[in-house]
Amino acid sequence: MRFDNEPGKGDHYHLGDEELNYTFESLEKLLDDFWEQVDTLRGVP
Repeated sequence: MRFDNEPGKGDHYHLGDEELNYTFESLEKLLDDFWEQVDTLRGVP
C-alpha cells in the first residue's frame, strides 16, 4: 500500500494491484488516511 502523486495521474494510492483515486487535502489528513489503511490491513478494528 502506498499513496502517490504521479505526474499525469494525480493523487491516488495503490492497494495491492489496485490503483484508487485519492484527493489530497492536507498532510495531516494524508497521514491519518495512511495509518487508517495500515490498521485495516493489519486487521485492527
